[in-house]
This record gives sequence, structure tokens and C-alpha cells, in this order.
Amino acid sequence: MPMKLKTCITILWISIGLTTSAQRSRETLREKHEEHILQRGFFGMSAGASFPVLEFGSTDFSVPSSGYAGTGSNLNFQFSYEAFDMLGLSATYNIQQWRVNSAALAADLQAANTSVQVQQLSMEDYRLSGMFLGVFVPLRMPNTTFEIKAQMGYNNGNLPELNYNVRISTGDIYRIQIKEVTASDPAYIIGMQVKRRLYKDLLITGYANFLYSEQRYENIYVYNLTQGFAVRARDYTQYYHAINAGLGLAVQFN
Repeated sequence: MPMKLKTCITILWISIGLTTSAQRSRETLREKHEEHILQRGFFGMSAGASFPVLEFGSTDFSVPSSGYAGTGSNLNFQFSYEAFDMLGLSATYNIQQWRVNSAALAADLQAANTSVQVQQLSMEDYRLSGMFLGVFVPLRMPNTTFEIKAQMGYNNGNLPELNYNVRISTGDIYRIQIKEVTASDPAYIIGMQVKRRLYKDLLITGYANFLYSEQRYENIYVYNLTQGFAVRARDYTQYYHAINAGLGLAVQFN
């Protein structure tokens, strides 16, 4: 066999070997990359703080829907699945609670009613709970998934019980009570979430979102417990605006 032909055959075999080796290397790298991509299914629990904003967190007595709400907490149970490459479906059961700034409310009631003395005012906490359904857009990276989410659902809310004493100019004291009223109305959540692998199928999660809900309360009665009668008040709409943030744990599956 001529030398030139042997040389060509040798070069050809070397080229085939290098090409095959490179292809195998690319497949190995791709497999390793895919091993580190989080799976599509997710079930988890998370908890964090809730910060009232806008009307809900306002202590301006001149604004009818001021909620006098203080920092609260939220708890979430979430299921999600990436049904498509760039779109996932999610379901979340959400529980939230906020304390009331009773001192600020008492001071404002007193300022608005200078002919009487407002005493011993106390108000229970605000609460919301409900199921949300929605979609999210995932950005998948090795060991991490970042999501942008939008959900809507129905919240069960409460207008908290309010108690206070009114002392009039004669010295008589009347015990006033507005009993708790509940309602169920639509609610919306928009936000983001990040999921990071801790160990195998165990994940740590972090989230931040904005909650919006309007709860219309009816059949509100103001009770004069001292004299034993009640007066029906106007229906009232409380606007719930809150920024939520927290951490959680989850398990993943395909």
C-alpha cells in the first residue's frame, strides 16, 4: 500500500475517533447538567412575615378604609407542576394574620369624639385564609429554579371584634362592642419564588409576593352592652394589601 494512502487512512481513523470522543463528552456533560436540573413536581410548606401597605396599613382616620393593621404572618401549603417547558400550574392554600394597632385607633377615635372619653379599646387580629390557583413561568438552572407567579382565589376574611368603653360628661360609662363579621371574596397574588436543592429531592424555597383582596362585610352591629341594645351599621369594605416574604422546605418529584 502506498505510503500516502496509509497516511490518509490513519488520519481518517484518528478523525473518527476524535469526533466520537467529543460527541460522548458532550453527551456526558448534557447528562450531568440534566441530573442537576430540578424536577418538575413540587410540594412544600413555607412561612414568613406579612407587611400591610396602602389603606390596609394606614392609620389615617380620615380615610374610611384605613385598616390600622400591623406586621403579621403568613403560612403557605403549595403544590406545583411544570406542565410545559415554560409554563407551570400551581395551587396554594394560604393563611394570613395581622395584629391591629389598637393604640393608634383609640387615639384617633378620641380625637374625633372630644365630648366623650374613649377607654380600654381592644381589637382582635385580622385573618385571611383561602385556596389560590394560578400559573408560573420557570427559569431552570442547575440545582435552582426561579419562578414568576400569578394566582387568584377566594379568601375567607374577618372584620375583627372591637371593644371599648365610652365615658360621657355625666360620668356614666357605656361598654361598646362590634362583634366579628366574616366574608368570602376574590383575592389575587403576584410575586416570585426561588427553589434551591439542599439534598437530593429536598429543596429550600424563598418567596416574595403582593396580596390584594377586597372583603365586603355585611350585617355589622354596634352593641351597647351596658344598656342592652344594638344598632346596625353600614356595610363596610376592607381592602387588604400586603407584601409577604419568607422561607420554606419542599420535596420534588417528576
